[in-house]
Amino acid sequence: MIKILIILILICWGLPLQAYHPTSLKNLLRSRHCPACDLNNAPLEKANLSQANLNKAILTEANLRWTNLKRANLAAAALAGADIEWANLSGASMEGADLSYTSVRFTNFTHADMRGVQMNEADLSHAELRDTNLEEANLYFGRLLNADFQRANLKRANLQNSYLEGTLFNNANLEGAYLQGAGLIESNFMGANLREANLKGARIEDVSWDGATLDGAIWVDGSICPKGSKGSCGGKTE
Repeated sequence: MIKILIILILICWGLPLQAYHPTSLKNLLRSRHCPACDLNNAPLEKANLSQANLNKAILTEANLRWTNLKRANLAAAALAGADIEWANLSGASMEGADLSYTSVRFTNFTHADMRGVQMNEADLSHAELRDTNLEEANLYFGRLLNADFQRANLKRANLQNSYLEGTLFNNANLEGAYLQGAGLIESNFMGANLREANLKGARIEDVSWDGATLDGAIWVDGSICPKGSKGSCGGKTE
């Protein structure tokens, strides 16, 4: 009996997650309206889902490469493990969505509402996030190589232990952001607001702080940047 149970457990362990419901996929492609639908593992590569309603939809491990989701409603959607490379999510509503462990390389998120999104361990390399609202977003252990966050709102966002090489934060709002242990390599914070941001233990190499506001920020050595810190933390830039 025990042997049979072990065999059954091993078989079930190797089974993939339940696939999408074909009817849900058909309805989505026809009407672009499928809130709370189960689209796990759905093949949506290059689909035109502009302005689609996918509020609270389950899109875990779905294929969304090159998909047009411009101004789509993906609030509270589950997208963990999905492939979203080269997709267009500009202007999308994504508040509270889960994009953990996703690949969003070269994806366009400009002007999207991404407040409180979960993107821990996601790959955002070369992604476009200009003018995006990422307030209180979780980008823990993310890979942000050459990503563009110019003018983005990252207030109280969690970027701890993320890798940010060549990343652009020009004129972005990082007030109260968490950057402990992050790798800041050749990144640009020109004109950014880093008031009360936490940079303790961050690795800083060839970073541009020109015009950046660092009042009350916690520097890499744990010291507090004095009031009036502009372009440096009381004269410290590394």
